[in-house]
Amino acid sequence: MIAVAVWSIDTQPEDLVVLGWLGFAIAAVSLLMAATTDIAWTDETEDSKALIGHAVLAGFFPQMNPLGMSMAIALPFTLLFKRRLLRVVGFASVALTLLMASSRTAVIATGIALVVGLVLRWIPSKSRPIVGYLASGIVVVVSIIVPLRSDDSAFTSRGAVWRASFDLFPERPFWGYGPGVYGLEGEVSRIVNGAYWHGHNMLITFALIGGIVALIALALILIPAIHAALVHAKAGAILPMMAVMTILALGIAEVPIRPSEFDGVAWISWLCLFAIGNLSPRPEQVAPAFDSDAERPPRNWRNASRM
Repeated sequence: MIAVAVWSIDTQPEDLVVLGWLGFAIAAVSLLMAATTDIAWTDETEDSKALIGHAVLAGFFPQMNPLGMSMAIALPFTLLFKRRLLRVVGFASVALTLLMASSRTAVIATGIALVVGLVLRWIPSKSRPIVGYLASGIVVVVSIIVPLRSDDSAFTSRGAVWRASFDLFPERPFWGYGPGVYGLEGEVSRIVNGAYWHGHNMLITFALIGGIVALIALALILIPAIHAALVHAKAGAILPMMAVMTILALGIAEVPIRPSEFDGVAWISWLCLFAIGNLSPRPEQVAPAFDSDAERPPRNWRNASRM
């Protein structure tokens, strides 16, 4: 339904500001909860993984990782706010919430996206597709190499889940095991003697649940989004590619999208990928806050000039 709704409209990069507003709203509510109620906090221990203080912020999410990943994906789109004060407040609020959530994967993914965005911002427009595809490929390769070269204790015991997943995959490589492979009674949980609800890696999770067929389906979602983002990056709109890079980087140690469930961070990751993949095939030269080298004004230039 999300894909059909997005496909039915002629989406332009500036329309993705909706994702920025959603992220800003969640950040505002989470920060308000942080100041007014203890239920917004978890992990208040001396050896807490908190990046700020001794507790991590979950807001109204069941734990901090969905909040952190949601903020990481929404962060680039706050730079599309028309007024400068709103851009500063929105970006700062979402960034602060991201840090307070203390999801290290989300923080690292944000850093990767910012670096890629800055590189794309300053290189010639004709070079952006090549650099963008190269960056995407590197992240995908890293998301394969890191699990392969990790021991069982790596990344808060994610290594054990990865090892169990690799051991199981050759037995059902084409169709996978179905969504029950993870969870309380799943084959992976029985091997590692613990409850894991996904593979803590996007490619591994798709491969084990649906095999090669699911990986092909994932490629059919990611490749159009990367291509559309880079087409618009060449025209000056960098932010969509930053969001796609965030999702790819999250996939190294988390699962921003799953083949069998719509929960956690899926609300924004699926929406983001479908929206970017269905961007208008006729990009306009644009010049919002983070984007560059426009040769003519965008559709809403009269409003954008007040930013």
